[in-house]
Amino acid sequence: MRHSTILTALTLITLLAHRLGAQEGAPPFTPDFPPEEFAARRLAVARAIGPDAIALIQGAPSPQGYVRFRQSNEVYYLSGVEVPHLLLLIEGGTGRTTLYLPHRNAGRDRGEGRMLSAEDADEVVKLTGVQAVFGPELLSEHLGRMVNRSGRTLYTPHAPAEGAVMSRDLGLRVNGDIASDPWDGRGSR
Repeated sequence: MRHSTILTALTLITLLAHRLGAQEGAPPFTPDFPPEEFAARRLAVARAIGPDAIALIQGAPSPQGYVRFRQSNEVYYLSGVEVPHLLLLIEGGTGRTTLYLPHRNAGRDRGEGRMLSAEDADEVVKLTGVQAVFGPELLSEHLGRMVNRSGRTLYTPHAPAEGAVMSRDLGLRVNGDIASDPWDGRGSR
């Protein structure tokens, strides 16, 4: 009987620790700055590129292995959203900003903690001050309309994003190593 009680207690502790561990970690959004701060930063970008341009900034990808996700510096600075694979579209002149977030993945949320998704559009608008939130499948359509309709210039960062324990020069070197290795097989982001 005692062995059974100990085994049950250990099972409960393991289940609770896993559940609590899944909720730990970085929040899906930084509380460090108010939405107005992010909006002002995006407006500065919009004014810098001018009314005949748009800027598209890609967030960091999911990390390989069991490491905590860290957003790219550019996306963090402009939105505060800590979600892998997001895209941020800023319209020049006005600063109108659209976030493209992955869709909800319940399994991933259970294992890694809740992440903001396209389904959280109202919450994301309030947190960040962006004007719209969509799933990534609509980006091509939206970009096509913006660029083809008006002939706008599209700006995208071409340097590698800086992540955890990364610097710009290290990112450039890693990308160069990947490109020069014919057996690597990884494509450019």
